[in-house]
Amino acid sequence: MALRRPSPEDVDIFYQNQADISACQMARFPARSESDFKAHWQRITQDPDNVIFSIEVNGEVVGNMMSWLDGEKRLIGYWLGTQYWGKGYATKALKQFLQHFERPLHAYVHQDNLISQRVLEKCGFMPCAQMETEDGIDLMFCLA
Repeated sequence: MALRRPSPEDVDIFYQNQADISACQMARFPARSESDFKAHWQRITQDPDNVIFSIEVNGEVVGNMMSWLDGEKRLIGYWLGTQYWGKGYATKALKQFLQHFERPLHAYVHQDNLISQRVLEKCGFMPCAQMETEDGIDLMFCLA
């Protein structure tokens, strides 16, 4: 498993990953259309405050890891193709990714997304706040 800078070819994989209905339901995040996704991707890759890596396993791109600033908070997020869930890739990638940042770090995850909560906890994050949303509660996890 390796993290590397994303290539233009990776964007189609990232689009397909985020368009997966079961992944969107788990993350409680709506899929974007292909044109909206590609415009969003172009915008976020041009922001120097954002750090983005492709997650690669045995030469195959399985997802991405990113970090961005939200005010004074540095947030992290990740998205893997559903066929790669439950194999430890997210946890391994996040542990590597965290080496690039000073603390504190933050991540939001929906209360029902127990898989992502577990990944964050395995990497040392702890729940530290919650926020009501249209479809439930988002938990903020913090890594001090």
